[in-house]
Amino acid sequence: MLDRERLMSHIRDQGDRVMLVRVLDKVEAALRGRFPGPTDFLDPHQGRVVAGILAGIAGISFDFFGGYPAAERKRLVVRPVNTSPDVGDAEIWCLEIRGNFRLQQVSHRDFLGALLGLGIRREKVGDLIVLEDACQVILAAEVAPYVRAGLDEVHRVRVEVRDIVQGDLRPPQEEVLELETSVASLRLDAVAAHGFRLARAKMVQEIRAGKVKVNWRETTDPDQRLAVGDVISCRGYGRLAVVGVEGPTRKGRWIVILKRKDSRILLPPVEKCG
Repeated sequence: MLDRERLMSHIRDQGDRVMLVRVLDKVEAALRGRFPGPTDFLDPHQGRVVAGILAGIAGISFDFFGGYPAAERKRLVVRPVNTSPDVGDAEIWCLEIRGNFRLQQVSHRDFLGALLGLGIRREKVGDLIVLEDACQVILAAEVAPYVRAGLDEVHRVRVEVRDIVQGDLRPPQEEVLELETSVASLRLDAVAAHGFRLARAKMVQEIRAGKVKVNWRETTDPDQRLAVGDVISCRGYGRLAVVGVEGPTRKGRWIVILKRKDSRILLPPVEKCG
């Protein structure tokens, strides 16, 4: 029913193509008047790719659900056109993991590692909201029983797991720091070094060590060129979004406007480099 090769002709990433094949299977089911059920959780990059393709297909409607409006990872629900969206169609479940975390510092990575250690695929897990005394987990309803039954420890801390409803979720109210800087080029290492307040040589090390992602995809290329809309994350340092680029100036430099969101948000803004 669909010309899949035409729809995916501009997609080069093999992982994205595999993901889109599954999505288009659901699209064809919706075109036949069926409700095919949700996809796995998609990251923001995948969500943009999918939305760009599905927006051009007549006869269907689609929505993304992640447990709360600002959720990063969301499940896609494709349905026949002119049918009403229902959050229940996303088949999302919420759990809260509690333990005595005052004596043992536990991070997002520790909670995610404990979940994946149960044999659950990353695609079945949505956002994790790490609180001072707990972690709230959004996941596919079909894997919730495995987590409740199997998760009893996170980073050597004994835990208890209980069901919660989406209204109990406490997403972080994160402050965002806006930075303006000038760089000689729009290379990843140059922009990220300014945004994360690292020496450029250190930033190159982080990139080559596989600790940096651009648009939720790992990169080891310090020379990768950036553009407005790109999102850079560096393990242990947080996340940057490129929200504006001006230039080049008469001196051949670029003015870059960044938004930074992380635990170091109270640091003073990066100074412009002349």
